[in-house]
Amino acid sequence: MIQGIEVEADPPVVSNEEMPYEEDDDNSNKNKNDDNNNNEKIWQRVARRVARNPRRYLLGALATSLVLSVVGMVAGEFSVGADTGGWQSRGTTIADRTAQVLLVEMNREYIYNEGEAAWSDLINNVQPGYDGDDSDDDSNDNSKRTNTGDDNNRRLASSFGSTPISSFLSQASTSVGSNALRHGNHRTRTMPFTMTSELRRRLEEKSHLMPGCDFGWYNSESMTNSSRLWPIWEVKSSKSALDADIIYELCVAEEDTQRILEEKGHCFGCDEGCLPPLSIVLYARLALTSDDGLSMSCAALRDAWGPYEAKTKQEWITCVTDFDTDYDPETKTIPASCPDHFSSAMVNFDYDETGVVSYTSSIFATYSDDDTLEDMFDDVDKYADGSGGVTGVYDTQEEDFVDLYADGALTSDMALAMASAVIVAIAIMVHTRSPFITLIGLVQIILSFPLSFFVYSLILGLEFFPFLNFLGMFVIFGLGADDVFVAMDKWKNARLDHPNSSTEDIAAMALPDAASAMFLTTITTAVAFFATAICPVAPVKMFAIFCGLLVLLDYFLNVLLVFPALCMYDIAIQEKGDQVSCCIHFDHWCNLCCRKNGGDNDSEAGSVTSSQREDGAKRNGDRLHDSNNDAVGNGEDEDENISLIRRALLGLFYILKRGKWPIFVLSMVALVVTAIFAAKLDLPTSSDVRVLGDDVEFEQAYVWRQKLLYDQLDRAEGSVAYIIWGVKPADTGNHDNPDEWTQVVLDESFDPATQESQQHLLDICSSTFAQDFADPIGSNYTCSFSGLNQWLVDESSAASPSQIYQDNCAGADKLPMPSDSFHGCMTAWAREVEDLNVMSRNGRVTIFLIPFNSRVRYDDDYDTLDDEWNLIDDWMKEQNKEHASEGTNKAFFSSADFWWYDTNGQMLKTAYGSAGIALGAATIMLLATSRSLLLTLFSTTTVAYVLTSVTAATIMLLATSRSLLLTLFSTTTVAYVLTSVTASLVSLGWTLGFLESICFAILIGISCDFVLHFAHAYTTMEGDVHREERTKFAILHMGPSILAAGFTTIASAAVMNFTVITFFQKFGLILLIAVIQATIGAFIVFNTLVICFGPKNPSKMYDALKEKCSSGNRSQSQTNKDGDSSDTNGDTNGDEENNIGTTANMRASRPY
Repeated sequence: MIQGIEVEADPPVVSNEEMPYEEDDDNSNKNKNDDNNNNEKIWQRVARRVARNPRRYLLGALATSLVLSVVGMVAGEFSVGADTGGWQSRGTTIADRTAQVLLVEMNREYIYNEGEAAWSDLINNVQPGYDGDDSDDDSNDNSKRTNTGDDNNRRLASSFGSTPISSFLSQASTSVGSNALRHGNHRTRTMPFTMTSELRRRLEEKSHLMPGCDFGWYNSESMTNSSRLWPIWEVKSSKSALDADIIYELCVAEEDTQRILEEKGHCFGCDEGCLPPLSIVLYARLALTSDDGLSMSCAALRDAWGPYEAKTKQEWITCVTDFDTDYDPETKTIPASCPDHFSSAMVNFDYDETGVVSYTSSIFATYSDDDTLEDMFDDVDKYADGSGGVTGVYDTQEEDFVDLYADGALTSDMALAMASAVIVAIAIMVHTRSPFITLIGLVQIILSFPLSFFVYSLILGLEFFPFLNFLGMFVIFGLGADDVFVAMDKWKNARLDHPNSSTEDIAAMALPDAASAMFLTTITTAVAFFATAICPVAPVKMFAIFCGLLVLLDYFLNVLLVFPALCMYDIAIQEKGDQVSCCIHFDHWCNLCCRKNGGDNDSEAGSVTSSQREDGAKRNGDRLHDSNNDAVGNGEDEDENISLIRRALLGLFYILKRGKWPIFVLSMVALVVTAIFAAKLDLPTSSDVRVLGDDVEFEQAYVWRQKLLYDQLDRAEGSVAYIIWGVKPADTGNHDNPDEWTQVVLDESFDPATQESQQHLLDICSSTFAQDFADPIGSNYTCSFSGLNQWLVDESSAASPSQIYQDNCAGADKLPMPSDSFHGCMTAWAREVEDLNVMSRNGRVTIFLIPFNSRVRYDDDYDTLDDEWNLIDDWMKEQNKEHASEGTNKAFFSSADFWWYDTNGQMLKTAYGSAGIALGAATIMLLATSRSLLLTLFSTTTVAYVLTSVTAATIMLLATSRSLLLTLFSTTTVAYVLTSVTASLVSLGWTLGFLESICFAILIGISCDFVLHFAHAYTTMEGDVHREERTKFAILHMGPSILAAGFTTIASAAVMNFTVITFFQKFGLILLIAVIQATIGAFIVFNTLVICFGPKNPSKMYDALKEKCSSGNRSQSQTNKDGDSSDTNGDTNGDEENNIGTTANMRASRPY
């Protein structure tokens, strides 16, 4: 019989006379109980108090939890429709700059029209977030723009407010909002079509075929700057979309879709019916020389197209080639070689190389208000998607269908959390064999969510609840069961070791020990989450805080609910034995059933009740203890009647023992190999992050659209950035709530009126556009100071100067002009020409902007964006330091694209920073457990290999284990887990984007849990105990809990892989691989290390140093004591030393 192993069959009856050890031991304990109770630690006394009346404590804790949960959910106004905005950094240098730039840029027209009222509002009030309403009435979206080329004006705001779910992820490509970042904050988008005079003439000649149709829509910015139904078509095999039969298929598909759109009233453009979509079919109709091309049937068009095919193919090859060599993103002029009705949305970008139109598109003239978009999304399955030669996928160019699909997917993904609950319930039932404990365990896990929300919303006062927080349901179902398993196993081990003790005594032994073991893993996991809260991106920060609260409150609920439940469980079994209700424990029902059917309950390994185990232990008496005191043997004579799981763990131990050196070598090789592969994890080549998988139609539309020449030209244009004077970088709103943005914070030192300032601003107007990083935002754009200067030249030389010039400019003929007339002159001129880049307050120029086209976009790779930011920033610093006057030396620049770049950068920094904090916390936890300083020394170099945060991590592991050697082994195991998981993800083609960064930060806390359990169990036995005995003890007593916890977490992670949202899938995959590797690392790597090199007394050095430090403090007081006291103390100390030795021997031979 081995220590702590359950007895499976009723052993031979042994009389009380044959078991003096057991009787004496228990009587001795009972006699000492009253004397020793006062010397027990506080948690032991608390455990006894709970055990005396567990029902009262359970009901009280349950009632309190339920009340607080209801209060939190009601008062906190919880709703399943969680917020999904806020996906941009807040409070960083770049974020503060961009907040001011964008707020000013978006409110230029507001300031121009409302004057002082607008200034007062923007300066004194924190501006709200925006709803991201993309609706429009299909009028010219640019009707309110000025000569500066204002980009979508107020619609830009939708990038930074409460946006659809994919505004978080897919809208790194669909942007962080509905418009601005999605398109790089463009002034305009590339026009896929040019309405030449010849084409206009031809359309007018054929207008009788489609009376009342507005063909001018094809050349308006409204076509591309609003959400239109825009399917992408992929041509199958080696055929080309210019083939007659493919044109026929496209024509039929477009007509079928157009028919549905007209029936629903979703399209426009003609007095009767709708404009045909801009597509290769329209091109073919217009290319025909016959007058009836627009009215031909699809079959007639196919038959008529043949003679035009070869000519068109050659013209398009020449056109696309010229796009590659001659296209100017600034002017956006289509090359002269392109046919009049050619569109860059009709052809793939590599057509000049392949000669095959493999991708093309159709732009339907559909309304883009929210209701129409939702209706079209509902009808998308009805739209034609091609036949044998072509396949179509539908979305809008703004990816509205991605948004709508992802919003619905969130609800279905959350429903999968119920599957996790079922799996966890089954696992707890199987492990505990108690419906009662299973019920309490599930209640504990479920209540942790509303209680966390109570703390989150009412105590911490956090209002923003991002959809990521719902991921906590998966997390807590997987991790929450771990605490139930540990508590149950600690209780069973204590009962096996002390079969005659009362429930109160068992509680005093088991509950503090279980609470301590769970506390270690709870802290490491919670710290891993809380550490991620250093991220300045609100949804990530809120997710980290909420999940950290979930882990902590699940632990507290375990102590408050499961501990009293275990006391009730034990009392019921002791009082009723085999008559106990099956709701408490169902094993005896299985045994009774076996007896009735002539079965042998010995075959039910591990299925006996606690009362049977107690009876067996009583009858075995000394034999049980004698066998537990044996040294570790070969396993040949071990009792066969142990549970299946423990038998398997015992077999694992002997495998590790006999093959420890080969396994050690293989473990180290695995560590090195996985580290090499993990080092290959790269940053993403693009900041583009998607919310849906490629198997979703709408995501496929995005992938295929990237193949179009139109998309490539759009990328080549870069985006709009701004240099600004007159404001300070600041974000005065609540950074944790995207519903609040910022105020305009004026820079009172800005003074453009001095002649030095005027000259500098005039010079920088020209020098900005002399830089490689800046281009004018349009062919007609003129920088404000250059425009004012030219106006002064013209007015001063005019025969009849304008009244504005005469009244405000004091006869100035150029810049710089007299300071006292500057403000009045420039204010009047800017208002006259409607230059919104000059903003004046009370007649003084207060803010000045220079917009320019940047050559980078949000979806360029991170290094490109980083290089461009530093290049521009260095130039700005030089201008401010070397060339600017005192009143103009605080200028800065930014753009929405650079805000997205900063968001990605902050995510990566969060990954490294939170990883260091998490590793540090794990180190402290392990040191506190093992108490060995030697291991900390070794762990320093090991943790350095894992992450750069080596020093903090080492200190923390050491603080937990108090054993330098165990810290080394534990850190090595964690290193194995991290490198093996990373290597696995590298093999799957992952890069370290910001979603992956979040996952990795949390991974560290999860990776440490199993190792901490084993390290804690290894150090539990006091005194000098052989490393193999310690390892065997740890495996047998923590192995079942770790395996059960691993199963539930793996099951929850597996369920997450069936979700739709990409982030959930990635988190689930990382969690799945991490738990598998953590289990392998804990059972194989860690236990092999301690079998080979583990210390016999892990905390010896730590305790010696502690004793040495504390003895000096006690020596003086002991010297001053009288002789009698000294003698008494000496006798007492001698007795205590003897007791300690006896206790050490006893602890070495029994479970903790």
